Amino acid sequence: MCGRYLGFTADEEHEIAQIIKDVEIKQRGEISPTDIAPVLLGKNDTLTAQAMKWGYPGYPDRNRPNVKPKPLINAKAETVKSLSTWKDSVALRRCVIPSNGFFEWRRSSANDKTKYLFRLPNESALYMAAIYKTFPLADSGEAPHFSILTTAANSSMIEVHNRMPVILLRNEFDEWLWGDWEQLFERSKVGLNKEVA
Repeated sequence: MCGRYLGFTADEEHEIAQIIKDVEIKQRGEISPTDIAPVLLGKNDTLTAQAMKWGYPGYPDRNRPNVKPKPLINAKAETVKSLSTWKDSVALRRCVIPSNGFFEWRRSSANDKTKYLFRLPNESALYMAAIYKTFPLADSGEAPHFSILTTAANSSMIEVHNRMPVILLRNEFDEWLWGDWEQLFERSKVGLNKEVA
């Protein structure tokens, strides 16, 4: 699961900072569901950045019609090709989420949770596989939304949570955006460092 991640500061990961410099959105600090954040798209064999809202609009609950639906912030890699909510997005609209790491919480008791920050060892950037789609706005117009793909936790993550984002290494962008992307769902060999946040 990925419920919050850490954005970039202007000094970090020069290449990505250059790509997103013209996207006037939140780039630093914690990025939470429904925030507008930079997303990297593959257009004509180059990377471009676009501002998008985190989370596909959720579905209303028939049993609780007065409760606002929660946004769909994550999509499971195991079902992304088969569920109607995701299948056209993963086939046609894959993207990359740049970050400095992601957060996860481990519950040690009913009232006690510890927050951890996960990062790649010796790397200033951590990239996550995502999908996107444009949805109509309530008043008028439309806006793009993204959802981060998750997969089974590997050995560096499992003691905190049973899911983790599909992490992309920088040299895997082409494969994710234009190539044989399904093999990237298996992330058992991507080691992560964790620290208490």
